Amino acid sequence: MHKLLVLTGIGAVPVALAVLPPTPFDLERDVACVMPEGCLLYVEAPGFADLCDQGLEHPLLETLLASPLGGLVQEEVGMPLPFALGMANMYVGRPVLPSLAKLSTGGVALGVLPSGGPEPTACVVARGDAAEWEAVLELVMNKLADAQELPDDARRRVVQPHREVRGMDVWLLGDFGALALKDGLFLGATDEATLRRMIDLGAAEGLSGLAAREDFQAARQAYRSEAAFLWGWFDLDGLEAAMPGSLSELRGVPTQPGAQLVLGPALSNLGAARSGAAEVRFFGDRIELDLTGLGTPDGVAAALLPPAGQRPPALPAPLENETARGVLYRDLEAVFRDRVELFPVEAQPAFAEATSGFALFFGGQDLTDEVLPLLDPWIGLIARPVEFDERAVPEVPLPAAAVLLRTRDPERMGPQLVTAVQSLLAVLNIEAAQNQEPILTSSLELHEGIPITYGRYRTPDEGEGVDLRYNLEPACAMVGDTFVLGTHRGLVRELVGQLQRGETVPQEFERLELSGPELCRVIDANEEALVLSAILEEGKTEDVARKELRELRLLMGLVEAVSLETSRPAERHLRASVTLHLEGGR
Repeated sequence: MHKLLVLTGIGAVPVALAVLPPTPFDLERDVACVMPEGCLLYVEAPGFADLCDQGLEHPLLETLLASPLGGLVQEEVGMPLPFALGMANMYVGRPVLPSLAKLSTGGVALGVLPSGGPEPTACVVARGDAAEWEAVLELVMNKLADAQELPDDARRRVVQPHREVRGMDVWLLGDFGALALKDGLFLGATDEATLRRMIDLGAAEGLSGLAAREDFQAARQAYRSEAAFLWGWFDLDGLEAAMPGSLSELRGVPTQPGAQLVLGPALSNLGAARSGAAEVRFFGDRIELDLTGLGTPDGVAAALLPPAGQRPPALPAPLENETARGVLYRDLEAVFRDRVELFPVEAQPAFAEATSGFALFFGGQDLTDEVLPLLDPWIGLIARPVEFDERAVPEVPLPAAAVLLRTRDPERMGPQLVTAVQSLLAVLNIEAAQNQEPILTSSLELHEGIPITYGRYRTPDEGEGVDLRYNLEPACAMVGDTFVLGTHRGLVRELVGQLQRGETVPQEFERLELSGPELCRVIDANEEALVLSAILEEGKTEDVARKELRELRLLMGLVEAVSLETSRPAERHLRASVTLHLEGGR
């Protein structure tokens, strides 16, 4: 036990000598106060004890076990999960899940920090039932002694505490690190020095360790909810300083034109944040994940984000069999206008090529100055299955997809956009004719008073193959201030009708949603083609290809819908939220 020697007196003559015990570890301290302040990654599991306590009766686990995917997992294990859990209980010598619940009733957390060497240092804090912790730790130590086949004297030295620090019993495990336990509070670290630092932090007053960092506390207070099963915080700036160059690709995402166009400005800028927070929530019918970037950069790249508080336009109301829908923010005007400041030199020729190429379809107008300023940055996306002509059903039928663009000058832009599509069809036909492939015949029809321009391939003769190209019947129309462009006339007709009748729903954030059942139908309809592709292009055997496809099908069958939302919860903060709605959840 450490002691403090105190001398008191007048001048240089000591008149009293006191030996005081060290300040003991505060067993009620917040687990984050015990984590060293240099942590680059911190994860706590406030919902872990509750999940273990409910065990297989937890609503989420019940949903998973009742699903076909749960059946496959138990098939792979070779026994029902309750039976496997019973065997684990027998091997350990105590009920596993109830024991884990007792060990973590007061919280459990993991921290990772730089060690100065190639491997990082890890540390763990858990608070639970004192008797359970003593029994489990004794069990673990005895099993370690059994594994080493130690004699009785050596066994006692392994099982009994090796020393005491600030009232905590400490075990030293050599290369495996060190452990400490006192009245149900457990500490662990991969090296003794870190464990001692954690014990010292536990004896400090007020906020200490990681909890004393302002950026950590701000993130925890703002983005950790009561429903959190897992909550984590990560220091991206610290990781970059500890491992120079490790985040170069992630930090460079905002400067990639492809990332800005595909991922969008919100997702692209997440990786450029100074730090971040993540939370996972489990419910019987869904799984939710929030990822928040804290301290995202400002400047030109941030200008590509939607203005705070701005809502996207309404979309046509969803139908029951819809495959996907979304509304995305892509400020193409700013991307092209500020391309020199946004993107590296090697990306500039592609912009020049795109500008000159698109000028051909817009009567020579400048894309940056005359076309894109008249288009709203919000882009609607909708995908739905369509009815094909029974004589032209593709060998691989796919859902139709459409984009919806709002224009700021419909009278001017409407005719130009339709003409651009007609010009594109003409160019595609010239290329097809040169390759001796079928061409698209352009036609026009009225639907609810709105002209629809479309192209279609001729109906194949009996006995002719109906290949992938018959999924394409491109069509476009202008409805009010909204331009609709789709891969199939049937979908464009549906959307035109909905817009004309005012059958729309408001949107809150940038959002993309996919339907699990509809994606399953696409997989089922194209099973043979997907298996053949895996065999020819990936070199897999037929058995492996079918097994992987079956697993994918079962996974998708578990999901009713998956959605991705991006938002700006605060200044220089960005959030991406993913929700899995589960089939048959309760």
